[in-house]
Amino acid sequence: MAFIKTYLPLVLVWLISLPLYAAPTLTLTYAGDSAKPVAGVKITQTEADGTVTVYASNSNGETTLDTTANTYTLAASLAETGTDPVDLLDAIWILQHSGELRTLTPDQQKAADVNGDGEVDLLDAIYILQHSGELRTLSPNLIFLDANTGNPLSETTFNPGDTPSITVIRTGDTNQDFDPSLITDHAPFMIGKTTLIIDENEVNVGTLLGSDIDGDSLIYSITAGAEKDLFTIDASTGILIFKTSPDYEDPTDTGGDNLYNVEISVSDGANTTSQAMTIA
Repeated sequence: MAFIKTYLPLVLVWLISLPLYAAPTLTLTYAGDSAKPVAGVKITQTEADGTVTVYASNSNGETTLDTTANTYTLAASLAETGTDPVDLLDAIWILQHSGELRTLTPDQQKAADVNGDGEVDLLDAIYILQHSGELRTLSPNLIFLDANTGNPLSETTFNPGDTPSITVIRTGDTNQDFDPSLITDHAPFMIGKTTLIIDENEVNVGTLLGSDIDGDSLIYSITAGAEKDLFTIDASTGILIFKTSPDYEDPTDTGGDNLYNVEISVSDGANTTSQAMTIA
């Protein structure tokens, strides 16, 4: 009892002093329009300690990040780009802006800066007209920005407790009439930690998870990696196991450091993507 009376207050003080961070819900919207959530986006979180986790945005353009005490960066990508929204009207908006007949928002100006010189002017309108006439090709890739600063997502570092919000734009889509909900065929991809830590000499690695916003059935396979021949995966469930029990004292990985590298591919029957993973 004396032990409890002595140390319980110290434990309570220690617990109270620890920062408590709620799991943040990240949101992605096209041009900051809450009516245009961007679904099926692959979001890669890299923490300061090297931990990498992959998430997928749901139909509401949201995903819940794991709680962390580390600073972290985010990268986002969406392989599918849908119908080209860039047309004559986008060029007209730029010309009106240049003639002070229309004021573009900061996000619209970023989309309008087609030639990437930091200015919105006649040359950008010409680029769009050339694109519309199939004389020039503009990048169809979506651009992801930190909604709070307007800076590229890749250049933003987040702190524990932050609730990231991502604005998505597209080069040339000045009037921002692109509708991401019209993308109906998304490629699947692996989600979760890219390094899996298992108990010493454990055979079962775990169940790997793929995400497909379209709800298609997924097929898993091992397609590459220095130690790919040491594993097997259930094509329908994603259960990954060692073919034979590993020996921690006598590792059989290439580096001899109990770090086993494999590449897992996931397919919906039409689209296939791969993810490098480490088993430790």
